[in-house]
Amino acid sequence: MMEAFVPKTMEELLPIIDNDNKRIAAGCTDIMVALRAGKLKPKQLIDINSLKEIKVIDEKEDKVFIGSNLSLCEILNSEIMNREFPLLIDAVKTIGSPQIRSRGTLGGNIQNASPSGDSILALNLLGASVLVTSITGKRVIAIDEFITGVGKTCLRRNEFIEAIIIPKLRGNYRNYFEKVGLRRAMVISVASIGILYKVSNNIIEDIKIACGAVAAKVVRMKRAEDFLKGKELTYENLLKASGLISEDVMPIDDVRGQANYRKKVCGNLILRLSEK
Repeated sequence: MMEAFVPKTMEELLPIIDNDNKRIAAGCTDIMVALRAGKLKPKQLIDINSLKEIKVIDEKEDKVFIGSNLSLCEILNSEIMNREFPLLIDAVKTIGSPQIRSRGTLGGNIQNASPSGDSILALNLLGASVLVTSITGKRVIAIDEFITGVGKTCLRRNEFIEAIIIPKLRGNYRNYFEKVGLRRAMVISVASIGILYKVSNNIIEDIKIACGAVAAKVVRMKRAEDFLKGKELTYENLLKASGLISEDVMPIDDVRGQANYRKKVCGNLILRLSEK
């Protein structure tokens, strides 16, 4: 029989999470599906929805702390998030339906560690870190290091995700996010791309590119970035970068798409940057 706990404070939560047979739940958009399908059978279900201290956005001078219990809808409605991180806003808008976004949380998205996680792609480009907490202390881990593979993280048995930390961008960065799926709405990515870039007089001063759903986790396109830096933002240069991206992604065949298709899609998506 599964036990259920509903801690009201961090002091109540931390002592009861130090075991291997628990599952921490917030929005439950994925957990309920897994429970009903019998794919998840924890002895303890710990509902953290009552922890108001992790349901806030705290803006500092150079970074923003996002409580892991904030719903995706609350993030979309935040003036701070819209002002500072439009790339993340664009990515979160594509996740599920309004009902899913009103329940699902950013912390839950990260802990799921899906290669097609749209918020994870944006957070990777933004240089985000994850603040994890246990009864023995806290750790801050870069999101690319926190996620180690498909559905895998470096979270220890006595830790949980308390917050996501995103440094504020300096300079006039533009952003671009797009995903391709099997339908127009409520879709899991077959392939996705996110780009942060700075342009002056049509010269690309800086650019960061990441692709999702094409490897075991979100991957940065370092060769394409290096090629484009210092060059004109032209279709011809993007076409060359497109080839590098297609070579560097490492997709698999699955029910949503074949590997070769995903390679072509990722390469083609960057070409739309010339239209921005």
